[in-house]
Amino acid sequence: MMEDTETLEGATGGADMEKQESTQAREPEQRPTGSWIGTVKQVLAAVILGQGILCLGMNFGMHSVTLIQVPQQPDRFLTDDQLNWTIAATVLGGMLGCLLAVPAAPVLGARRLLLVAMPLHALGAISAGLGKSFVWVLIGRIVMFVALQMSEGTVRGYVSEIVPPNRRALYTTLMNGLLYVGQVAALLLGQFLDWQTLFVVAGCTPPGICLCGVLFFPDSAKWLLAHGRSAEEARRCILFFHPHEDAAAEVAVIQRSLTVADDGVSAWRLMGRRETLRPLLLAALQMVLFVWGGGQTVVLITAIVLDPADLSLDSYQRALVVPVFALLLSVPSIPLVERFGRLTLLRVAGAVSTAGCGIIAAFYFLPSGERAHLGWMVMLGAVVVVLPYVCIVGPISFSYANELLPNKTRALGANMVIMSINFSTFILLKVYPDLQAAVGLGGAFVLHAGVSVVQILFAIFCLPETRGMTLEQIQHLFKGVESRAALPVYAEEEAAVPTEDENEEQGAAAPVAAIN
Repeated sequence: MMEDTETLEGATGGADMEKQESTQAREPEQRPTGSWIGTVKQVLAAVILGQGILCLGMNFGMHSVTLIQVPQQPDRFLTDDQLNWTIAATVLGGMLGCLLAVPAAPVLGARRLLLVAMPLHALGAISAGLGKSFVWVLIGRIVMFVALQMSEGTVRGYVSEIVPPNRRALYTTLMNGLLYVGQVAALLLGQFLDWQTLFVVAGCTPPGICLCGVLFFPDSAKWLLAHGRSAEEARRCILFFHPHEDAAAEVAVIQRSLTVADDGVSAWRLMGRRETLRPLLLAALQMVLFVWGGGQTVVLITAIVLDPADLSLDSYQRALVVPVFALLLSVPSIPLVERFGRLTLLRVAGAVSTAGCGIIAAFYFLPSGERAHLGWMVMLGAVVVVLPYVCIVGPISFSYANELLPNKTRALGANMVIMSINFSTFILLKVYPDLQAAVGLGGAFVLHAGVSVVQILFAIFCLPETRGMTLEQIQHLFKGVESRAALPVYAEEEAAVPTEDENEEQGAAAPVAAIN
């Protein structure tokens, strides 16, 4: 009888222990006090490897600097038409860079690609700054944008792979902020340096910082395993950025996701499969909406849009209005993009952008006599349009560009998505003069308002919610899995934050155990 009692107590104790372990497994994983070291490394990686995005912003600022300085030079060697070509050709250079990245990025990875792209950018800057003819300046500017766009998509993909799942949009916002920092820096330096000297300084300094820093960071674990490297290398990479992570478990998760993803098929052939093609098209279409929603127009042709506002500012100050405003908005948008779901924010952004475009369109449809005292409407409309463009649509669009794509094809697909934004921008700049001549700025912003409405519908019916989900879990959403509960066990174990519906069902907001 005593033996039976002991057996029963042992069984009960075992059941209680299993229940306790199960409860502990459901409890949020406490972040170790030393995890800040990993966070510092992640931030440094985003900033140092993101120097190419800083260069991109400086090049945008150089557009304005050359437009201001070249016409004022007594010994100028660029005509107005040639100057416009040196600016317009940069879009073509960016498209060429994306085309080159499509075959190169999956093979080289972010680090090796930067070792090629950054010296190339510096050479282009030297050509544009020291060349004393239109040909050298044109070649230099094209080469600079080839280098920048050849690496941007891959670098963004790298950062999305090394940061925690619930921080991807935050780091995307940080990298987008580098663009505005570069633009503001170029415009401020342009008031003290001539444009040729500025090309050399701005074109060589950030690449030098990047080249010195890139050697200290490892390849991402996902890229290593996707290219047949050892599990030990991947484990060391994980521990480099997440010192207290269960690296072996994460390596196993990545390996299983790669096995399910490719079945031995090359990345190029995988691009034709539904589970890869669908997220690629969604990310590319989101980029098109990002370009045509009105914010890009305000940023690119600020002087034309704000001209009726009659601002008492000089040329440099006018050029600084939008990038400074965008830079200031980048700070509060950092917590915003992770606090709320992607889809909720995109719907709100579409509605706000529609209102802003409507204000600008309404102004330009007023009789010319009534516009004289209503220039504030354009300024108000521009602020309302740029607000969601910088704080919401930009960070989420670039987040989707990397997180929607499977591990095996992320480097390849991300560069295709970046190419879509370059192509859309080229079309925007190419057709805008004709569009403005045909329907005026009022009609053009009615078009932008319509695109913003499409953004709302696209967020409601097409895009998935990915906040807090791991890259492996997102990958399975496009394999016909409709809910998180239906995901494979190894993908479910990686979920960082439960959905809002799950929180309501559980009566608490406790996240599932996740990758750090």
